[in-house]
Formats: sequence, structure tokens, C-alpha cells
Amino acid sequence: MGTLFKYQCPNCTYVAEVSGRGDRGFVARTITISCSVCQTLYDVVVAKGEPADRMNVKSWKNVEPHCPHSEQHSWSEWKHPGCCPKCGAVMEERGMTLLWD
Repeated sequence: MGTLFKYQCPNCTYVAEVSGRGDRGFVARTITISCSVCQTLYDVVVAKGEPADRMNVKSWKNVEPHCPHSEQHSWSEWKHPGCCPKCGAVMEERGMTLLWD
């Protein structure tokens, strides 16, 4: 089961609700990315499985990660504690917000 957290920048008050690390639900594995063009944090899928194969992660298919707005946008993996994509200050975790499958 995956987990989302609220992250807030203490400098510019940017807020994101993302895993903040590599994460996994029953049929998807995700990472958090920082898009340098959008200046936004996103969770993106890096592997998918079928519901019937959810326990057999070796059968999952890898997915090429990219910014959800454009495959041409440059991005980097983001892990907490990480920098705000807008101003560069260290983002603060404000607690768990959601469990996902």
C-alpha cells in the first residue's frame, strides 16, 4: 500500500501531496519527480502490474517515467528531505494524507 504525504515549503509556501520517495501499491510502483519546467512535484508510475499478479512483482512491466505534462520536460527524482522545485528551500513534511493501492 502506498502513502502520500503533504510537503510544504517554508519559504514560498508551495505545497505538494506526493509520496516523497519510491513507493508501491498493489498494481503500480511510483517515484516522486521534480519537473524543472513545471517547477512541480509529481508521483509518476515506473512499473505496472495486473491485479491478478499484484503479489508477483517480477511480472510487472517497467514504464518509462516522464513529466505528466510533457515527455520533453526535464526532471529529476525527488526524495524527502528535498528542495522546493520553485525556490530551492528544503521542503517540510506536514504529515500523511492518504493511503493508496
